[in-house]
Amino acid sequence: MEFPEEEGSRKRYLLLFLLAAACLAVLAWSLWEPEEPEPALVVEEKTEKDGPAAGEIEVYISGGVKKPGVYDVPAGSRVYELVRAAGDIIPYANVDAVNLSAKLSDGDMIHIPIDPNRTTPVTEPVVNINTAGRAELETLPGIGEVTAQKIIDYRREHGLFQEKKELMNVPSIGEGRYAKIEDKVTL
Repeated sequence: MEFPEEEGSRKRYLLLFLLAAACLAVLAWSLWEPEEPEPALVVEEKTEKDGPAAGEIEVYISGGVKKPGVYDVPAGSRVYELVRAAGDIIPYANVDAVNLSAKLSDGDMIHIPIDPNRTTPVTEPVVNINTAGRAELETLPGIGEVTAQKIIDYRREHGLFQEKKELMNVPSIGEGRYAKIEDKVTL
């Protein structure tokens, strides 16, 4: 014997099920910590008795990073390198509010805002293909020293990128490589 179900009841149950599944997915994602590669930049977190070594500057980073604090970094370092040294960003960090390619100066304070209203958490900083140097471009998956230089050369020859898909005009960046970096780059 079957009981008649109302159409609205089914929709409510389906909506509740989907909401519960989404909550579980977000919880699982927030608990998952991928293996972090060794940082290319050797940086030590500051203690009160330390001072910067020759050729280094002291900078402070706060907000949406895993290990906020004062760091000694090589002079000429960029914000994205400091973010990486501070353990990278946390979910819901608003990296769009910070120029990740800006050069750091001694005494700088960098704050990465947190926006709990973001629809999707950010897992890593994005790279601005119009301003990034070779080292920053090399942080992209599948982009090594040679391809990073080709991007810079293309930019010098053709001007700034007008859309991200123009990256496929750079020699050695085809659809496959572009698909791996599309969501990790910005203009």
